[in-house]
Amino acid sequence: MRRFWRLVEEPMDSTAVARDTSLEGSSARWPSEIYDAIIRDALGDRILDGHEPLAGHLSAADLLRAYAAARVSRTMDVRERTLQAQGRAWFSIAGAGKEIIGWAFARHLRLSDAKLPYYRDRTLLLCSGVTPEEMFLQTAGALSDPSSGGRQMPSHWGYRKLGVVSQSSPTGSQCISGTGLAEGIVRATKLGVPLDTPWVEDSVVYVSIGDGATAEGEVEEAIREAVRTSAPVIFLIEDDRYAISVPVTWNIPGGDAAALYRHYEQFGALVLQCDGTDPVAADAAAYQAVSYARARNGPVILHALVTRHMSHSSTDTQDQYRTPEELADEAARDPLLRLSKLLRDAGVLDDESEKSLDVGAAKLVSEAAVRAVDAPRPDPDRLLVDVTACDFNDRKRENAPDATGEPVEMRYALNRALKEAMEADERIVVYGEDVADAQFPGLPGKGGVFHVTRGLQFSFPNRVWNSALAEATIIGTAIGHSLAGLLPVVEVQFRDYLHPAWQQLVDEAATMRWRSNGDWTCPMVIRMAYGGYLGGAGALWHSESGVGMLSGIAGIRIVCPSNATDAA
Repeated sequence: MRRFWRLVEEPMDSTAVARDTSLEGSSARWPSEIYDAIIRDALGDRILDGHEPLAGHLSAADLLRAYAAARVSRTMDVRERTLQAQGRAWFSIAGAGKEIIGWAFARHLRLSDAKLPYYRDRTLLLCSGVTPEEMFLQTAGALSDPSSGGRQMPSHWGYRKLGVVSQSSPTGSQCISGTGLAEGIVRATKLGVPLDTPWVEDSVVYVSIGDGATAEGEVEEAIREAVRTSAPVIFLIEDDRYAISVPVTWNIPGGDAAALYRHYEQFGALVLQCDGTDPVAADAAAYQAVSYARARNGPVILHALVTRHMSHSSTDTQDQYRTPEELADEAARDPLLRLSKLLRDAGVLDDESEKSLDVGAAKLVSEAAVRAVDAPRPDPDRLLVDVTACDFNDRKRENAPDATGEPVEMRYALNRALKEAMEADERIVVYGEDVADAQFPGLPGKGGVFHVTRGLQFSFPNRVWNSALAEATIIGTAIGHSLAGLLPVVEVQFRDYLHPAWQQLVDEAATMRWRSNGDWTCPMVIRMAYGGYLGGAGALWHSESGVGMLSGIAGIRIVCPSNATDAA
C-alpha cells in the first residue's frame, strides 16, 4: 500500500465544525430525478425522505442515489462495448472504477462551474444532467448528439448549459485551457467584463486526467501556471495504475502523484489524496477541493486512487498484460461493491432490493440505447459548417486606406491600432513574453522586443501583462480566457517559437468550434514576428515564416501583412 499524502477520509471533524453549505453543491442540486425514479420503483416512495447521516456526511438517500447513478454508468459501459462488437458503434471507452469520485464531484460542483473532464468521467456527466440517451447519441455518431452533432468519438463530452467544455482527444491538453479559464473568470470579474454563459463570479474550474497524463509537459505547465496565479482550478488525477498498458511507475517517479506535486503547497496549492472508490472519502475530498477553490485560496491537486474494471477501450485486452491476481485484487475494490456493502450493512439494501435497482438501471440503459442507435446520422453536406465563424469568401470588403497620412513604421502602426482597439472593446487583454511595461515608475519598460506593445500596460492596467516563458501556456491560457468572455491578443515573440504551442493551437483552439458543432468558440488573436531580423544574424531561429505549415490547418485564419497599413 502506498503512503497517502494528506489522506482524506472525512471532510472535517463533524463534532467541531459544520460544513459551509454555501460553498458546496449539495445532493439536491445535481439532477437526480431519473435515478430517484429507479430507487422509488425498487424500494418505495419514502426511501428517499430521510436525511440523517449514515456514513460521514452521507445519508441513505445520498448513497442510494450514488449506487443508482453508478450502476447506470457501469451498465452503459458494458452496453457501449456490446454495441461496438455488434458493429453499431465504432468505438467505446469505459469509466468503470471511477463512478464514485465522479458522483462526489457532481454533488459539490454547480452548473455554473466549468468542467473539463476526460473520457473516464461518465458518472460525473450523468450526475451533472447528461442523460443516457444523450451519451448513446454520441456513441452512435448521431446528428442529434448534443456534444458534437456526431462529429466526435464516444465519451468526448461538451454541454454548454452544464458548463462542460468541449473535449478533445490528446490526453492532458485541456489542463492549460482549464487554468486559463479559471484565470479568465477571475480577471473578467475584476475588470467588470461580462462573463460568458454559464459562468458566474465564484465559478471554479474542474479538470480531470489519468495518472499517465501527468507525464505530459503541458500538464506540468498548467499546474505551474495555476500555482503562480492562484487560479481557482481543481486538477483531479484519477489514478487506476495504468496508462493503457504502461504502469504508473513508468509515468510518475515513485508512482505517487500526490508526492510528485507536494512541493507546490508552499506556494498556496492544496494537495490531497483519497481513496476514490470509498464514497465517504471521495465525498470529503471533493467537498474540500471545491470549497478551497471557490474561496479563492488557490488551485487544488487531488490524487484519487481508483480502479479500472474494463480494458482501456474496445481496442484493448488488459488480461494480456495484467496478471489474474492483480485483476482479482482490483475487482475486490470495485466501488459498486463497496457501495452495496455499505448499504447492506446499514440495512438499507438486501438481495431483492439490490436486484430491483440493477434491473431498473438496465431497463433505463437498454431503452436509451435502442432510441439512440436508430437516430439519423450527420449530413455530409454540412461537413464544413462551423469550421470558422464565417466563410472566408463572405468577408466584408474594406475601403482603401487614406494614402495621405503620416508615414509610420509597421510596429508603431500596430501599437496605435492595439490602443484604439482596446479603447473600443473592454474585452481585449494583451499578454505574452516581454509585452508589459516596466514595474518601476519612471522607466519606459520593454513593451515587446519590437516595442509593439509599449505604453499599453500604462494605459490599460490589469489588461496587459507578461506571461511566463512558455508558448503552450500562452496559447492554452488564451483559449481559457476566451472561453471566460475575454478577447485575448497574445504574442509569441517569433514564428519560429510557436512549435511548443502546436498542440494547443492545432488540436485545441483550431478545432473548438467544429468539434462542438458550434456550441463552443474561442476567438483570439496570436501575433508573431518573422523575417529580416538583424540583417540575417538571427538565422533560422528568428526568420522563418512557416506559413505553409499553418495554412493547412482548418479553423484558423492567417494574416500576413506586407505594410503598416495592412498590419494595422
